[in-house]
This record gives sequence, structure tokens and C-alpha cells, in this order.
Amino acid sequence: MLAPRKKLWSTPTEILDVASSWMQLQPNDKVVDIGCGDGRVLIHLAAHWTALYNKEKKDEVSESEQSLLSVSFVGLDINLERIKEASSALKNAQQDGRVHSALSIKFYCANAMDSKDLYQDATLFFLYLIPRGLKIFKPILLEILRERCEKRMAASGAGDSGNSSNNKGVLRVLTYMSPLPEEVFLKRQVCEVAHQPGAAWPVFLYHLDEECLPPIEEADYSNTKI
Repeated sequence: MLAPRKKLWSTPTEILDVASSWMQLQPNDKVVDIGCGDGRVLIHLAAHWTALYNKEKKDEVSESEQSLLSVSFVGLDINLERIKEASSALKNAQQDGRVHSALSIKFYCANAMDSKDLYQDATLFFLYLIPRGLKIFKPILLEILRERCEKRMAASGAGDSGNSSNNKGVLRVLTYMSPLPEEVFLKRQVCEVAHQPGAAWPVFLYHLDEECLPPIEEADYSNTKI
């Protein structure tokens, strides 16, 4: 299990605004929040995506809901009570029209380390984890990335152009408070938060690609009997 915080903190609105700006959701994205808590990150992103669609619709740019509904959101948390809070908050956001009712947004009470099937096709991760949690989860990110790169190469060899966002071989990762270990961030911003006057906390954006993957160690056959 990922290392839990001793005290539960919800992601501040200031961080949510940065996340919406940096993540730049695209059709066919799948956004995953590991340790989603009360669901506010995914609900905020889904509301932002809904607002973009509504603007396009108002300006008669969008002809259908296909692009809107191609984006999906998944949140995982080990705390069942927090998942109940997230589900309730989502229902309220859908009822008041902030989030399109047909968007796929699912919250699971699950151990993220044992639930890779729920997010292995994700294109974007939000991680509000303590440093130890990021260190534990990073190998899973790299495993997903390696699998995706291998599929992309196989598809390319078979003549498939692989234009879908899930096949681009890139994982977008946003972390709050703590950096992703041993990775170079694309963006970093220190944000002041209203509930802690005088305090400021960093947000990091990473684009992980095949250059981030460690080399596959060659097997040692020196003691193999033939």
C-alpha cells in the first residue's frame, strides 16, 4: 500500500486551477488521481472540460458530444469514507450542471498498488503523495510507459500509424508538494494557498517518455549449464 499521510489534506483550489491550466486535456485522455480523497481534483478537471465543451457548443464549433465524452476520469483511494464523499460531490456537480452527466467519472475504494488494471491505459496522472509514496509508485508509472512504448513500436512495425493519444508513448504526470524522484520536471510553480497564509507549495509537471525508461538489464547466463 502507498504510504498514507498521517493527516488528510484536500487539494487547494489554487492548485486545481494550475492543474487545469497545465494538464491541457485532449480527446481520448484518461485522467487518474491516485489517492483521490474527496474527488475534488477530478471533479474540477471534469468541470473545466465540460466548460470548454459548452463554450464550443455555444460558438457552434462543436458538432457533437463525441470529443467531450472521449475523456474519462478515474480516482482511487484506500479510504471508503473519502470515496463516498467523492461520489456525493460528483452527483452534486452533475446536478448543478458543472459536470456533464454523461462523462465517465469513476471512484474506486482500492489499493492502487494492486489495481493497475483500473489505470494502465491512463494518459495523465495527478499524484498528491508524500515522497515515499511517489518513490513506491514511480516503478508502476515506468512499467506502464514501457508497455505503451513497446505497443507503439509493434504497431509502427505493423504499419499502424498509432495516432491515438494512448499510443503516443508519453505519460503526463502532475505532482503536488513533492517532486517525482530522479525526473526532470517540465514546469514548476510555487503556489500560495488561502488556508495557510504565508505558506507556498510547489506543483510539478512531468512528461515521461521512452528516454525516461531505465535500460533493461541483460540476463546473466554465466552460470547456465548447457
